Amino acid sequence: PETGHFSSAGKRRGWKNDLRGYRKILFEGKRFSEHRLAWFFFYGKWPDEEIDHKNLIKYDNRIINLREASRSENQRNTLSRKGTTSSYKGVSWKKTAMKWEVFITVDGKNRWLGYFENEIDAAAAFNKEAEKNYGEFANLNNFSK
Repeated sequence: PETGHFSSAGKRRGWKNDLRGYRKILFEGKRFSEHRLAWFFFYGKWPDEEIDHKNLIKYDNRIINLREASRSENQRNTLSRKGTTSSYKGVSWKKTAMKWEVFITVDGKNRWLGYFENEIDAAAAFNKEAEKNYGEFANLNNFSK
């Protein structure tokens, strides 16, 4: 539970699945995600839903970094997507308006939060709405970049 690692003869068992970044382990002839096994061995039951890595590091399977989450809660705790016009989550440049535009997804629906003159104000608007709607699963924009 402290390390989230499974080992045998002093060597960490399992492998990193390159497709999604999660560690896998062969246990009793079946392939399992290491974080789900860590949950099972700590709590004595399989999780009812998904397991979220609080710090977003998929191979950090310490029990203090894991929490049960619904699919939508798990999707809230994500980083800004690569290849977008902004480095901030929920923010993109709207060329036709010549302003920063903000969207947030709540209960499977995109909500438009408005246009902003600067990127920081747009990201702050996303953060405010994320805190209100996502609670402990809110992964906020970091302004100390």
